[in-house]
Amino acid sequence: MGSLPRCPICGDASAPLPRRNFGLHRTVVCRRCTLEYLLPQPTREETLALYADEGYYRSGAGSYGYPDYEAEREAIARTGHRRLRRLLRYNPGRDLIEVGAAYGYFLQVAQDSGFNVAALEVSDAAVARLRTQFDHVHHGELAEAGLCNAFDVVVLFDTIEHLHDPRAFVEAAHQALRPGGLLAFTTPNNRSMSARLLGKRWWSYRVPEHLYYFNRRSLEHLLHGRFQIVAAHPDSQYFSVKALVARLRARSPRIGRAAEVAVRALHLERLMVLVPNGMGFYIAVSTDGPRPSSA
Repeated sequence: MGSLPRCPICGDASAPLPRRNFGLHRTVVCRRCTLEYLLPQPTREETLALYADEGYYRSGAGSYGYPDYEAEREAIARTGHRRLRRLLRYNPGRDLIEVGAAYGYFLQVAQDSGFNVAALEVSDAAVARLRTQFDHVHHGELAEAGLCNAFDVVVLFDTIEHLHDPRAFVEAAHQALRPGGLLAFTTPNNRSMSARLLGKRWWSYRVPEHLYYFNRRSLEHLLHGRFQIVAAHPDSQYFSVKALVARLRARSPRIGRAAEVAVRALHLERLMVLVPNGMGFYIAVSTDGPRPSSA
């Protein structure tokens, strides 16, 4: 029998606590920092392969990716405006890079609001789209980009839980930011009300996409020595009713089909609704610079 893995965030070597069983995969919880993480972990190559082509963004009723990412452009942009307003309270500088930029819908919102934007993506398909819209697009992971003292803000939404090595990302983000720069991100909160109520059926258990499930305590361990969290809020995002029904159908086909019929009959497909998503929205400041004041 091989030795037990150390916690990928805090390095604790004690046996983690069992959490959820998903057949081929399971999640466990670190006794020290409370990080919940997937075992066995897919390789880096297997992880990157999930996002390589357009299929990830057009998975239909599949069990991974997005049913139709492009169709949700308006909802994603409205969510982006909502998140940007929170970020602007901290008076950030205007050079911003988004990690995991997908099709660039948030970046367009930021650019229209006066930011100088750059994108970073691992998906070949997404990079091809981004390069038709933005001047500064990096293909790969942040740790590979070699960016130093280049930005005032690093943002990543619904992304850090996908990263194979979050610690390497934190180091790279710290290096990419100027002194006092901001890291703004969202990620599923495994201590949220939805996580507690739904248990194994929680919608953020997307196996094997999501490798890590954080909470405030585990995030503070992850960011320690590089960033200090200055804001933490429960997150919400806009969805079209059509997209919500598609997600429901992926998890419960029978109920989803019935809901789909009702939504079509009432012509509600394009209606936008703001939904608590069980994630946290966090803003953290680089610890080697002055702490920003909230406006």
